[in-house]
Amino acid sequence: MATKHIGFTANKIKDLACESGKSQTIHWDSKTPSLGLRVTPTGNRAYIFQTWFNGTNLRLTIGDIEIWTLGAAQAEARRLKVLTDQGIDPREERAKAEALNAQAYPDDYATPAIKDAVTRLISGSKELDALVKKKS
Repeated sequence: MATKHIGFTANKIKDLACESGKSQTIHWDSKTPSLGLRVTPTGNRAYIFQTWFNGTNLRLTIGDIEIWTLGAAQAEARRLKVLTDQGIDPREERAKAEALNAQAYPDDYATPAIKDAVTRLISGSKELDALVKKKS
């Protein structure tokens, strides 16, 4: 089936369905480049971001439509697109933000392995950067 772009509205996204026989269907917003809505047969819906980055297809989940407003998801997709256009991998940015959060709230990240990983990431460890990329 050809890729179809739809002008997302709050009402339209609630009516979009998964194609019969598929594990998921992605509908694309005609107003916001790289913003999609993933719909599963059970009716779960999540905003996604997808673009080409460094010669590969990069897809990230933005979040559930019950949590994210359409406007917030569109803004996040635009922000992620700016990052990728500048050669910045949003997955690395997210990992760094999580590491800083873990440093600020260490009790929430109490295992020794996580504390060690956070320390190495903040100190610029190439080893942890490789580990983060491998898990992404």
